Amino acid sequence: MHPSDDRSALKAILIVAEDAAIRQTLRQTLAPSIGRIDEAADIESARSHLNERSVHIIILKDDSTETLATPLVEWVKRRRLKSRIVMIVDREPTSGVPANLPIDEFLREPLVVDDIIDVIYHTFMLMENQGGILEDTRITRRGRWIASYDIKGVLGKGNMGIVYLAEKIINGVRNRYALKILKLPGDLNAQQKDELLERFYREAELVINLKHANIVRIVDFGCAQDEFIPYIAMDFICGRSLRHYINGYKNLNLYAKALLIRQVADALVAIHMRDICHRDIKPENIIIDRERLTAMVTDFGIARFPNSELTQTVKILGTPAYMAPEAFGSPKVDHRADIFSLGVVAYELFLGRKPFVAQSIGEYREAILNELPVNPRKLDIAFPLELERMLLGALKKSPDDRFNSANDVIREIDVFLECRSPSSRVEDRSDACDRTRDDPMPDDEKSLTEHIRESVQLDDWS
Repeated sequence: MHPSDDRSALKAILIVAEDAAIRQTLRQTLAPSIGRIDEAADIESARSHLNERSVHIIILKDDSTETLATPLVEWVKRRRLKSRIVMIVDREPTSGVPANLPIDEFLREPLVVDDIIDVIYHTFMLMENQGGILEDTRITRRGRWIASYDIKGVLGKGNMGIVYLAEKIINGVRNRYALKILKLPGDLNAQQKDELLERFYREAELVINLKHANIVRIVDFGCAQDEFIPYIAMDFICGRSLRHYINGYKNLNLYAKALLIRQVADALVAIHMRDICHRDIKPENIIIDRERLTAMVTDFGIARFPNSELTQTVKILGTPAYMAPEAFGSPKVDHRADIFSLGVVAYELFLGRKPFVAQSIGEYREAILNELPVNPRKLDIAFPLELERMLLGALKKSPDDRFNSANDVIREIDVFLECRSPSSRVEDRSDACDRTRDDPMPDDEKSLTEHIRESVQLDDWS
């Protein structure tokens, strides 16, 4: 968790390792983000500590699995402690570790700071969502397995289903996936279920063929026939949703924000070329990949496909705060609804507030249909003109007046980005560029990743 998050004070970790250097590395890495960190050099010290104080996570390391790990883990299991166990290994996690040990996560040596942070963060995340594993009783009855995927915990929940963190061993390597379990209406008969599943397969085939750097890759789909559980397996992206950056929006400069929105727009170009309308573009469906620091569009659960009836059957239209005006009146919308939604997301990311403020679906409908968003330069007189043009062009009420393509969004953003490049001359672009903004101007040689890395707090990984 981030140090500024009050919940971080509630987190407690016990590091059990004979090697003092390992204990020091872990403490230095995690200290800014964890409320309490204790250490033990041997099994007796660890047991004594756990008898006196509860901890959320036990990080365990020993050169010999048999001499420390096995008895301590079995002791924790017998005591029915709720602590999660992270084991540090110097080999493949799938080899050399007793299969019956209830290890939740593995860290491989040599220890890497980013790996430590990622593993501990996701372990905490799974603990906070551990009750969600019971959301689908069909999964509970199957012993937390769906098809060949081992369910580890809940990543998120939505109108169309639950997304689980899952693992699958392929060629001896443990791979992580985001496994989405689709909800089906409970009043369907057998024939209706078969028809719905057939459409699901047809549409999943279309999405699985989407190959783009800014779209989360779907790797598998199917249906666990015993319990009739349709699922979609996607690459697990180690990162945070765009919501995280909106909530702390000053951590990104405007240039980095514009780059992220451009990437989402580029993903929409690819989606729309397949005649697919995503229909639920919102911050929660845009993941910022921690490794590459790029925006990834995910969750096609309510996407509209050519000649599809699935979205009409499920009757889910989207998230009200980000829906286009026409989406409130009809389930039949086209790609321009996605452009409106992207405009809402960009407005919120750039300015720190939604363009339409409401407290209910009805209020959102009224505001989006009838109210105009506050002009960005009224909120910030230094806001760049080219980005203002982009926002206003995307947020037009009528689809016919709105940008016709996500390429139009890209074009306006590119003008802004070019104006911020040191290679562009002020005197040559005085009419097109607004240079009143004092955001840092990037070097031509810098990559997108470098730009965003410079504008994000590196220890902000909650």
